[in-house]
Formats: sequence, structure tokens, C-alpha cells
Amino acid sequence: MTRFQMMQFFTRLSLVGLVGNAYASDAEDELADFLSWCVIGGVPLIGITVYWLVHYLPDTIAKKRQHPQRDAIQALCRVSGIFGGFLWPIAFVWAHMKPVVHEVVYDPQDGLVKLHPKVKSETNQVGHD
Repeated sequence: MTRFQMMQFFTRLSLVGLVGNAYASDAEDELADFLSWCVIGGVPLIGITVYWLVHYLPDTIAKKRQHPQRDAIQALCRVSGIFGGFLWPIAFVWAHMKPVVHEVVYDPQDGLVKLHPKVKSETNQVGHD
């Protein structure tokens, strides 16, 4: 006997047993009770798990991309979880953004702190010898 034929045999045997006992021993009621408890317990667990995985998706993206502000993105995900996910789109976009590094410069004449983008010197790469 092949594996497929054995599966057919046991499937038919189990169906004959269910149909034969369904009306005699209230197997339908027991099966319905079992399935209802599985749905009552399983659907919320699956929903919570999916919510949790999707909700912390920005953190996993930031970790995968080695984002320098990963801790802040993770904190935003946690705060967003408290407020029902309203801040989640911000964390999602932030995790996908490439951060711009600024250099803080103090100007002693004006007494002001200015932010300048930090740019690498490309003089050696342009072709200057």
C-alpha cells in the first residue's frame, strides 16, 4: 500500500466513525464546543501576536538597517503601543529614513550655535592628485 492509499483509508475510517457516532453520542455538540473554545481562545491570541509583530516592525527594520537612532525608534514603538498605535506611522517612516548627521558649531562672534551638515571631503576621490 502506498502512503496516499493509507491516508485515504484512515480518512475514510475516521469519517465513518464520526458519522456513525454523530447522532448516537452528541459528537457534533462536543465538536462544536471544542471548536468554539478554540476560536474564543485562539483568535485573540493570534490577533495580539500579529498586532505585536506589526507594531514592532519599525524596530526590526531599524535593527536590520543598523539605524543610528534605533533606540529612539524603539521607544517610539513602545509609546505608540500605549496610545493604540497612533504614532506607528511616524516610527515606520523614521526607520526607513537615512539619517543626516549634523555637526554643531559654536560661532564666538554671534554667540550662536549653528548646525552644519557633516560632509565628507571628496577631494581625493574627484581626481585631484
